[in-house]
Amino acid sequence: VLTHTHPLWKAADVVPFVLLERSHVIDCFLEEMRREGLYPEQSHVERLASQLSYYTTGDKQFSRLGCKQVVAKVNLL
Repeated sequence: VLTHTHPLWKAADVVPFVLLERSHVIDCFLEEMRREGLYPEQSHVERLASQLSYYTTGDKQFSRLGCKQVVAKVNLL
């Protein structure tokens, strides 16, 4: 247990790192477009999501950079 090694761990929040699937990236696009006051059309969001870089494991696609590029793509609209 980390709390035994250093008292700092008692106050620290540990945020797990997880890979974002393509569906999560699409959710990021939908949220960012709503935040910017744009109407998120599903076909348009799918097209924007397809422009990002993914790697495939089995039948799942995972984003190489998470949602980092989403804001930049939405700002270009």
